[in-house]
Amino acid sequence: MTVDAGAGATPTAWTLTCDPPGGSHPQAVAACAQLEASKTDPFAKTPAGLMCSMIYGGDQTATVTGTFHGRRVATTFARTNGCEVARWQLVSALLVIVTGGGAGAG
Repeated sequence: MTVDAGAGATPTAWTLTCDPPGGSHPQAVAACAQLEASKTDPFAKTPAGLMCSMIYGGDQTATVTGTFHGRRVATTFARTNGCEVARWQLVSALLVIVTGGGAGAG
C-alpha cells in the first residue's frame, strides 16, 4: 500500500501480511485486527449515485493492492467527501499517516 499525506509530503509505502501480522507496516497488529473485525468488505468502493455530504476531509490519498481472504484487491482511498471519509475511517489502522512525531492514523 502507498499512503500520501498530501500537502507536498512524500508518499509512504508499506507491506502488510496477516496471520500472523507482519510486513513493514508500522501498526501491523492493529491493521490486521481492524480488517478482520470489519462486518463489511473493507475495500468496497462507495456505491455510484450515493448521496454524500460535502465534507472535505483533507488531501490524503492511499492506494491498496494485494489479496484479502483470497480475493484480489486494487482500490484507492481519498477523503474528498463524507462517504469517502467514512470509508477511510473503516480502515484507518491500515492507512497510517506518518507525521513528524511518528506514525498516527489519519
